[in-house]
Amino acid sequence: MPRIPKEFASLLQVAVIMLAVFVSLEYKIDSKILSLILFVIAFLILFIRALKIRSFDPESFARFPQNYNKEFIEVSGKIVRIFEDSIFEKVKRKAVDKYRDSIGDPNPKGRYSHQRFLIKSDEIYPGETILIEHNENFGRLNIQRGDKVLVKGEYIHTKNFRHRYGRIHKTHPPLGWIRVN
Repeated sequence: MPRIPKEFASLLQVAVIMLAVFVSLEYKIDSKILSLILFVIAFLILFIRALKIRSFDPESFARFPQNYNKEFIEVSGKIVRIFEDSIFEKVKRKAVDKYRDSIGDPNPKGRYSHQRFLIKSDEIYPGETILIEHNENFGRLNIQRGDKVLVKGEYIHTKNFRHRYGRIHKTHPPLGWIRVN
């Protein structure tokens, strides 16, 4: 989805407010109705700004990955490393899940097992990788090192002195997916 440029959004806001005032003067709308109209307009403006609608631009992402934090992106690449969870990690996640269920805590953090792997892509700086996290509740992927993948998911940017890029998660329906070639 395309991001609405700030200049266009500001111009749109001014135009809508001017239209509301013009309509109120033309049709002699009383002040309570005008207040309601302006409130609805203000709400719509804030709602549009909150959407953070943006189209994915690989060139922009390569240079400024932090600008895509918490947005759904699509990246293709080659798997360079697959992480395996230790037995300790699996037991810990199961224990966290059971404990949170027993106390009624819906917090998903640390609860679900994820298949994790690194990809290198032509869409990012050479030598850099992006971590992909796929929730195993949606099925394990049949992948191996060297496979080419197309990933769509939510990008989470993390500041790290060793890596320029963060991770992609929510690679499952309804908004994400992974295709293995």
